[in-house]
Amino acid sequence: MEAREESIVNTERRITRGILAAVAVLSFAMLGNNGSCAQMTGPGYGQGYGQGYGQGQPASQTFYQPSIGAQRVDWCLHWGAQCGEPAATAFCQRVGYQQATGFQQAPNIGLQSPTLVLGDGATCNQAFCAGFNSITCTGPAFAGPGPGAPPPPPKPAGFSYEQNTNRPGMDFKKILLQNPKPKQCKNRCRSNANCRAYTFVKPGVQHPTKAVCWLKQGVPAPVASNCCVSGVKQ
Repeated sequence: MEAREESIVNTERRITRGILAAVAVLSFAMLGNNGSCAQMTGPGYGQGYGQGYGQGQPASQTFYQPSIGAQRVDWCLHWGAQCGEPAATAFCQRVGYQQATGFQQAPNIGLQSPTLVLGDGATCNQAFCAGFNSITCTGPAFAGPGPGAPPPPPKPAGFSYEQNTNRPGMDFKKILLQNPKPKQCKNRCRSNANCRAYTFVKPGVQHPTKAVCWLKQGVPAPVASNCCVSGVKQ
């Protein structure tokens, strides 16, 4: 009788130990699912800088058809200048990354998808305007304004000053100036988003009394001539 009671007691102990072990295993599993060290990622734990554990932004990211608001990013940072990598890196910094490590051009998209020239804040909506098919951004992420933030106020466009120089061709607008000064032509080009260069023609050359201002959609080659003053938007 005593042997039977001892056997029953031992069986109950084994059952109790099994239940306690199962509870311990289940508790650790639930702890892992609720954010314990089993889920730790990030510097020293996961793959790459800034992934997981309090970091919402990956170490690198590829943006396809990159845009700011409703406008595609232009291939050039300024009008006809600093194209490719400088414009791609400016976009990456706008969305919180350090630099661009890869990019692909989307040529001749301006009519269907006007592009935003990041350095000038101007829009390019002509057939020759190019943008990006993709930009890959990388580098230690930093706090930036984010992709939805408005662009900063545009800086006034700078110009080269080319005395006794004509740049024939690529004209899209002719203006008769009441005030025959090259600065008036330059200001017309500055205020027109499609203008990349201008040529001021002195009075008496193409008009009997007035100066003529030609706005150009591209940057034609310079030709020496004392009739004119030209400039290129930079």
